[in-house]
Amino acid sequence: MRKLGTLEHDRYVNFILPKFSRDFSLPETVAKLTDLFGTKESLLHRRFKCLNTVKGKTEDYLAYACRVNRGVVNFELSKLTEEQLKCLVFVCGLKDDKDVEIRQRLLARIEERPETTLEHITTECQRIINLRHDSAMIERENTEQVYAVKHKETQFQHYRSNLPEMPYDSKPPSRSYWLCGGLHWSRDCTYRTHKCTDCGRIGHKEGFCKTYNNYRRNYNQANFNRQQANTRTVSVNVHSVQERRKYVPLSINGIHLRLQLDTASDISVIGKNTWKLIGAPPLSPPTVDAKTASGAVLSIIGEFNANITIKEEQRVETVYVSQADLKLLGTDLIEAFSLWSVPVDQICNAIQSSTNKELRLRYPKLFGEGMGLCTKGNVTLQLKEKCRPVFCPKRPVAYAMLDAVDKELDRLEKLGVITPVDFSDWAAPIVVVR
Repeated sequence: MRKLGTLEHDRYVNFILPKFSRDFSLPETVAKLTDLFGTKESLLHRRFKCLNTVKGKTEDYLAYACRVNRGVVNFELSKLTEEQLKCLVFVCGLKDDKDVEIRQRLLARIEERPETTLEHITTECQRIINLRHDSAMIERENTEQVYAVKHKETQFQHYRSNLPEMPYDSKPPSRSYWLCGGLHWSRDCTYRTHKCTDCGRIGHKEGFCKTYNNYRRNYNQANFNRQQANTRTVSVNVHSVQERRKYVPLSINGIHLRLQLDTASDISVIGKNTWKLIGAPPLSPPTVDAKTASGAVLSIIGEFNANITIKEEQRVETVYVSQADLKLLGTDLIEAFSLWSVPVDQICNAIQSSTNKELRLRYPKLFGEGMGLCTKGNVTLQLKEKCRPVFCPKRPVAYAMLDAVDKELDRLEKLGVITPVDFSDWAAPIVVVR
């Protein structure tokens, strides 16, 4: 009992009340302590967990071997008989949802009777299936008797004789009734004698009459067609602006610009600020409805005809102006200037860097491999007034990683990336990444 801590001792004393610890022998005490503080996992659970041991992505082989060793010890392989192994494999293979009840009963049987054999659990499965069939048979016979009694008592026997599969007291349908929108049968509708104020007919609710809906649908469709007669829907790939950019130099109304080459955009679009930069030419109402690649609506405030020059070829084409800050060269201008067959490098600006051989020889460190180091200036961090320094203690590093961390710190110190210090008001712990 002296091996127990204060909290564990109090828990054990309360567990054995009204008796005292002196009332039990050593084997009895060990048994009660095992029940109170021992593992709660069943032997079957430990064996199943051992069979499903998998190495983690960041786990080293030594740690994985330790887990395998511990799992096999908890497996108690020496106590496992051939029949127990058969039963374990049988139960682990019952993974279907319909086998939940059978699986639970078999697990309870194996846990209570370790001597259970594969023949025993097979017989148990068949017994459970027979019990299910018997229970369903009793339930079905009881249901038929209840329906027979209600069938004699109802006064709609002549009506229900034609609908034996839908008794009058069944639950409401899952779909709404088409004359009023309610979830009930047609015979229960309260609008069967109602006069519709839309069409003047009797038998349905307002808004659910066929003639009125057709008129309203045709009227709305005609208005929509008239509004969309002179417009078309186009796609603008806004999200591709941020990566792998290719720009085409051109001039719009004599102003030199660079538009991003975007073959996923159906139209060429510039932003409102760019439109003002080229003189804010008069705009006409847009003839397109633009959408982004995600399906969101792109606001087009207007369009105008501009003199566009690309590679010394000049044409008058339509340019669209968006509320968003865009500079896209779409497929409309690509087709107008026949740029599909022209290599991208010939029409897009390419940034090329060239170094002189003399400079390379004079400054070999600048053009060598590896990380550069600037020593021509100092950086000063401007902090907020009355700020308090934060000093975080270092995190413990795994023993297996100590040598690698020391080598990396020495390498960074030789490169001049870091400098040793004896004292600092600010400190943040490092995170070791393999």
